[in-house]
Amino acid sequence: MKIVAFILVRMDSDRLPGKVLLDVHGKPILQYLYDRITSASLVDDIVITTSTNNKDNCIEKFCSINNISLFRGAEFDVLDRLSCAVSEYYADIGVVIYGDCPLLCPQIVDNMIENFLKNDGEYDFVCNSLETTYPPGMEVEVFSKDSIQLADKLADTEEVREHATLFIRQNHDL
Repeated sequence: MKIVAFILVRMDSDRLPGKVLLDVHGKPILQYLYDRITSASLVDDIVITTSTNNKDNCIEKFCSINNISLFRGAEFDVLDRLSCAVSEYYADIGVVIYGDCPLLCPQIVDNMIENFLKNDGEYDFVCNSLETTYPPGMEVEVFSKDSIQLADKLADTEEVREHATLFIRQNHDL
């Protein structure tokens, strides 16, 4: 089972545009996050997942310079972007990491993956964000390849497709 963490980022932001590449003590925020995820022992690969918007070309350049895997897809159809990235990187299990969480704890990532794995196929989705019990910035979502592909097939509104896993969270009965 290949487990891939997908860091969802783009340069556009309403509150602080460009924050993912904002320099903090000589390093972009995205580098801090990437470095932290590399410490998660259950993650096999990490892919920066951004849009094809020209504003995100600098994210592609950052990945190229740092030899980091990259996937580019639809800007606002994040569900499609994620589903396509899962396929391209042959992930059996995907882990959503939000790009504006540079202090994410790698142990939380591993704990979420462990919870997903120990249920031996009983769950298609495990997260710590349905109920706020962790501090902001510690959100992790783990899903099966089949669940994200089903969501991509069935989700039919822009509002739902804009949020990568919202369809799964809203349709847990499936």
